[in-house]
Amino acid sequence: MPRINIEDKWWGDPRRSRLVSLLGNVEAEADGAFVIAIKLAQQYWIPNKEHIPMKSWKGAGIADELITCGLAEITNDGKTVYVSGSEEHFAWWFKKQEAGRRGGMAKASNARECLPEPSKVYQALPSSSSSISNNNNREQSAKASQPSLGRKLNKGELEQFVKNVQTNLDTTKPLPRSLVANYLRWFDSLDAAEDFLSDVFGRAQAKYPEDSAQQLKYLSGAMHNHAQAEKKSAMEVTYGF
Repeated sequence: MPRINIEDKWWGDPRRSRLVSLLGNVEAEADGAFVIAIKLAQQYWIPNKEHIPMKSWKGAGIADELITCGLAEITNDGKTVYVSGSEEHFAWWFKKQEAGRRGGMAKASNARECLPEPSKVYQALPSSSSSISNNNNREQSAKASQPSLGRKLNKGELEQFVKNVQTNLDTTKPLPRSLVANYLRWFDSLDAAEDFLSDVFGRAQAKYPEDSAQQLKYLSGAMHNHAQAEKKSAMEVTYGF
């Protein structure tokens, strides 16, 4: 996926200090909340420089304290959220796309200069039946070469993750297996997937105490948003969107 860099100046940013204070003086929670916000901002800023829809912001379970301390701001009359620094943070991606576009134009120009004479092209054309066969072969080859997005899950990972979620939320209601699979495929391990959701677990329980159904719904929304963001980012890199 496109990179997420946390620069050195972040650690001394007074807004970070305020965020740490607002989140109970837990630095890891503050840093994690900002990283999640940046990842979600990336999903919408690339490639059309869009702000985060408020529904997506709420669904991801991101701490509103980021807005309070100035690390994000509500825009478009409350409909969207802009994460501070998105313009500068993701500028590298647009520069890379522009460089690629210019390089592609140069290659196309060079290719036109090397084109053979029309008569030679005509002589080299295969028969219609040969063309059909070659086209089919190329299509099959293209399908076979397309990379799968995300990793394949190890045996038992899906069921173990669902079991762990049910234990944490004290519920027997299962998570949809397709949702879990789409979420887990973007992590190297089960532990990494659970660590990423640790902040969301706490917020779900704080927001809906004694209501495991709502906690599960809150958690599912965050998982869905993360999977969608990772898939879109992977496609941008793989296919050059």
